Amino acid sequence: MLGNEAKAGRGIHGIGGAVATARESIVVNRPCAETFAYLTDPRTRHEWQPQVARIELLRDGEVGAGTQAVEVRRMFGREVRVPFEITRHQPPNRQDIRTTGGPIRPTGVLRCEQQSDGTLVSYEFTFTGPAAWFFARIISRNMKAALARTKKRLESQ
Repeated sequence: MLGNEAKAGRGIHGIGGAVATARESIVVNRPCAETFAYLTDPRTRHEWQPQVARIELLRDGEVGAGTQAVEVRRMFGREVRVPFEITRHQPPNRQDIRTTGGPIRPTGVLRCEQQSDGTLVSYEFTFTGPAAWFFARIISRNMKAALARTKKRLESQ
């Protein structure tokens, strides 16, 4: 169930212009640190985003600011490679990413905030270009489903 704070920031903002942002939020009844660790672990991404086949880290070591990776997604019956870089990593509250290749290059922000009833998880992706609103609409739907899967998975552990 979405909290009141989450409802205010949901959806797509900036429709009609060259910039559109998709925002979705949910409250997960787990501690903030645990929720953040799960969402930012490349080894678990496929569990809550089933269209992700795998994440390929481009260097060994801990995930943090400066980490570069390639997300391999299944789209339209084939694998699509989406390179990205983590530009900010502040456990257990925030991680920012920047897509570094491909025709669509959104930026993304994950926020986790401890609340009395669990962790408020917020995802935001910003798109630019003439079809920004179109991509934001698609991502918004996918994010909503991914956050629901995250909630179900973490709360069942």
